[in-house]
Amino acid sequence: MEIENATKNDEWSLLQKDSSQYMKTSKDKYAIITGDKAKNTYCVMCKPWLSQQIMRETEETETYKQSEHTEEDIIRDDFTFVKDEGLVTVTAKEAEKMEAASRPPRHTWFHERIPTFGVSLKMHKKNALRFMAKSHDTSLTQMSQWMSRCFKMMMPVSEEIWRNLFLTVGIVTPGSWVINNSKQVRDRMTRMQRGRHKPSNDGQQTYDFSTMYTSLKLDVIQQKMEEYIDLVFEYQRQSTGSKSDKGKEKIMMLKYKGRSTWVTKSNQTDTTCSKAVTAERIKEWVRYLLKRLFVKVGNKIQLQEIGLPMGTSCSPFLANLVLFMFEFEFFTNQIAKVRPWHGQLSMDSAEDSANQLSPVGCRLSDLKKLALCTRYIDDLWNPLMRKAKFQAIVKQIYPEWLQLGLEDEGTHVNYLDMTIWWATTADKVEWHSKLYDKKVKMIEKGLKLNKFPHPQSKLSARCKYGVITSQLHRFSVACTQTHEFLKPAVAMYADYVKKGYDIKQIDKYFEKFLRSNMQNITKKAVKQRYFHPLTRRNIRQ
Repeated sequence: MEIENATKNDEWSLLQKDSSQYMKTSKDKYAIITGDKAKNTYCVMCKPWLSQQIMRETEETETYKQSEHTEEDIIRDDFTFVKDEGLVTVTAKEAEKMEAASRPPRHTWFHERIPTFGVSLKMHKKNALRFMAKSHDTSLTQMSQWMSRCFKMMMPVSEEIWRNLFLTVGIVTPGSWVINNSKQVRDRMTRMQRGRHKPSNDGQQTYDFSTMYTSLKLDVIQQKMEEYIDLVFEYQRQSTGSKSDKGKEKIMMLKYKGRSTWVTKSNQTDTTCSKAVTAERIKEWVRYLLKRLFVKVGNKIQLQEIGLPMGTSCSPFLANLVLFMFEFEFFTNQIAKVRPWHGQLSMDSAEDSANQLSPVGCRLSDLKKLALCTRYIDDLWNPLMRKAKFQAIVKQIYPEWLQLGLEDEGTHVNYLDMTIWWATTADKVEWHSKLYDKKVKMIEKGLKLNKFPHPQSKLSARCKYGVITSQLHRFSVACTQTHEFLKPAVAMYADYVKKGYDIKQIDKYFEKFLRSNMQNITKKAVKQRYFHPLTRRNIRQ
């Protein structure tokens, strides 16, 4: 018996040694990266080839240049700046040595490292590489997060400014082109249906700024963001507050948790969980960030000189608001030329007359159509305007170095997580949408995606089953018709049953949602559809 155990131990030791040697060899040959739009999917790639692509991106393009600063210098300077700004108190290493009772809040810890270069695979776009800066818990993380809170608070104000601009020519608009979710697209569809608007003969179009993050020029970002900050703070100074406060300078009192507010500038001071932010202070943060886009590539420190690094907390806000300013400036100029009572451009000069005949000039009817466009960061939807004229207009809105490419067009277009189309009857126009999932095409190609957690995972039952409610909300927003809602709902029901979840609990969550939010169908509609023989056969196929 002892001889057998010794033999087994020797075999196990030999197996471990072989596995260790194999993993070491594999690590030199292969790299594992994540798949974009495919959660929990990892891709094995040739490491030498991937290294060549990274070197080409960081050393052979104008986007990056090798920094003259050492990592220690960068971290020291960043710590000095953010500490002087009151955004951090101690380094993470110092905080960990303190007793738990005396430690400052975790969000004030300074992390002594700079972003590292990362790569993911865009599996929905012919497996192209997406380069990014992994900025979690790095030297400027706190400043970037406070900047995101600033911009999030400022955006409702700029939306109000946009609506007031269009009201000067009698156009009521739900807001600017900037949207945050599919629900705002549905709002545009409802407005178009009420106004009986339908697309031109060209149909709808969707567009995409394919290289927006890597194309944005840093000096332009700084200029446009300073103009945006001045626009918002000046509007708040003139338009908000009591009679005695109007005309006085306003500042933002930002909370780490809780509701932030606009207040009149007086003696407000910072605390660890709140910051008093003036226009000049947020401008200074923007300037500092744009000068400090360092990233570590292997043993080298690179400085990004063109574009914004994907992965930085406030990058989406900066990109979104820079595009907003281009759009706002264009419409400000166009609306200034419109005579609402004539519905056309003013004829104050020969140049204005030429503009009216140009495809770029906007009549009042054009402005009404353009007001219903939407843009989700770099994805743009034009539902109504003629294709040629819209393309001529966007060339005037955005600079040449921001290339806008046509993604989809026709009677049906895919936009965000929806497929949108319209139908006409004798007396009305109906706009419809249904769920569009980019992952479906990847699944059709044979990729197996793990959609939902395993029932035996350590997550709480409320978390695992709560996914049902959140997904059903998503389906109800994306789908205007009941039968289109039922298709993804039944498919999700089938996935949960197949994974081994408790059917009684599945029914409880489905029925609760349908009873509260879908009064036009019975609470057991999804379950009945799933157990229908024809439906089950289609799901298996």
